[in-house]
Formats: sequence, structure tokens, C-alpha cells
Amino acid sequence: MKICILGGTGFIGRKLAIFLANQGYSIIIPSRNPQLLKDLKVLPSVQIIPLDLHKEEEVLKVVYGCEIVINTIGILNEKRGEKNKFKYIHVKFLKKILSACIQSKVHHFIHISALKANAENGASKYLKSKGEGEKIIKHLSKDKINFTILQPSVVFGEKDNFINLFTQLIKIFPVIPLAGHKTKFAPLYVEDLCKIIQLSINNHRTFNKTLQLCGPEVFTLKEIIIKIAKIHSINRKIIGIPKILAYVQAFIFTYIVPGKILTFDNLKSLSIDSVCTKNDLKLIGLLDLSELSLKMKEYLNKDDQQKKFSNLRNKKV
Repeated sequence: MKICILGGTGFIGRKLAIFLANQGYSIIIPSRNPQLLKDLKVLPSVQIIPLDLHKEEEVLKVVYGCEIVINTIGILNEKRGEKNKFKYIHVKFLKKILSACIQSKVHHFIHISALKANAENGASKYLKSKGEGEKIIKHLSKDKINFTILQPSVVFGEKDNFINLFTQLIKIFPVIPLAGHKTKFAPLYVEDLCKIIQLSINNHRTFNKTLQLCGPEVFTLKEIIIKIAKIHSINRKIIGIPKILAYVQAFIFTYIVPGKILTFDNLKSLSIDSVCTKNDLKLIGLLDLSELSLKMKEYLNKDDQQKKFSNLRNKKV
């Protein structure tokens, strides 16, 4: 079976490509930056195609002959330029992709959205755009293509942009003023998400459905950061800050400190809990999920050991 993964250079897309390739699937990954996927070239069942997906005719070429297309493309923050905006990536670009899939008679389209995505009542531009994208899929698909929309809570794993971001902040700052400290998450391990996607492929029980996906535990953001600090044996003071100070912090991180650690839109997303209202994993049959503390400890300790080894090697040289 031939599967096209869109967004293969991203955190989820890359992990998914490796996982599915190891399960025996033939994987195609189109990318404008194939040099970022050098590590995947060693996998014989992975084909990387240099391609500009923003051209619809190019999308048609790459999805033609694929039975399954999995879209993992998404952004958490906007940048300058129309093609780096939520509305373009999560709505207009998604419409191009889905149209190409329908024309190419793709059998099953799997889309990674976000928990609490809502076109009308989303708490942030990000969540509204994700919701608009879901409406596009449902409207265009109808009887033309089978779709499955997956709505995960925050996804974590080695080299993610969530746990690793706070790891760096903890190592730098002795005091962490934390916006959204009471916001709840049900973190989902990326390898579990990959298993869920595999079990969704051509699974009639998931056709034309939107599935909420949550990990087995619920934590506040503050509790998660305390766990990260504990794993690194670092004593840090983590202070939850009120809404007005959170907006000041967002202003500083948006306009003064580089890297967009926290934007105004991120802050709006943090105003609601990212937890499931129903357990859709029963549809798929995967109930044995990884716990945050165990997996986080596993890969964060691994990173620390690798850095220590690298430092020792550099000293010897």
C-alpha cells in the first residue's frame, strides 16, 4: 500500500514516516526541503520527492497512485507572508490538497487537526482556522472520498516543540513566570499517535468521523513543568501569573524576545483546557497508552546522556 505523508519534515510527520515504513508501508514524502530528510533516505520504503506543494498541479502529481494521504501540515504561530498564515495553511492550502486527493481518487484522507478546533467558537485564531479546515474537509468530501479527522491534545516525544521548549527555559531561568498555569492537557505520546493513525488506515469505523485523542493522564501546565524540572534534578520556582501579566509576557515574547515562545494567540489557546469530552480510542481499539512521566523521563535522560558524552568527547579532542 502506497501512502503519501504531507508535512514529513515536521515532528509528527517524520515520526509517522519512520513508524509506517517499519510496518512495511511504501511511503512518499513531498518536500521543498528534502535535505532536511537525509536520515529517512536510508529507509528503502521511503521515497522523498523534491516538490513545491503550494502548486496544485504538483500536489496532483504526488498523490496520484496513492491509496492513502495523511496530512500532518500545520503551524502554531504565524509569520510574515500570506503562505505563513493560519488561514492559508489550515484552510486554503488544505482545500487545494483535498481537491487534488479527490481528483486523484485517493481512497482515504487522514487529517491531523487539534483538540478544541472550532470554526465559530475557537478560543484563538489557531483553533478557529483548524475548525475551518475541518469544515472544508466535511463539505468537499461528501461521497467523493473517505476522511478521518484526528483531534489530539498536545503531542509530546523526542524533539517535540512542547516539552523541549520548557526544558530549555527551565535550564536557563531560575524563576519561571507561567501564563496558563491552570490549563489542563492530556498529553499524547507521538508513538501512540502513530499507532492510532496506522489503526485508522482503511478502517471503516473511522470513516467520515472526527476523533478526539487524549493520553491516559490529565495535568495542568504547571504540573507538567514541575515534572520536567524534577527529571532534570533542577530546582526552579514556577509562579502562575494572572491574565493581565500574561498579556505583558506575551507582548515581550512576541515583540522583544526572538523565537515566539508565547504569542497573544497562544495565550488565547491556553484559555481553555485541552482535554477530551469523549473517548474515541474505543473505535480504534487502542487503550494501552504511554504515560507522560515514564516516556518523558526516558527521552529527556537520553538527551542529557548524549550531551554529556559529546562534551567529554570534545574535551578529549
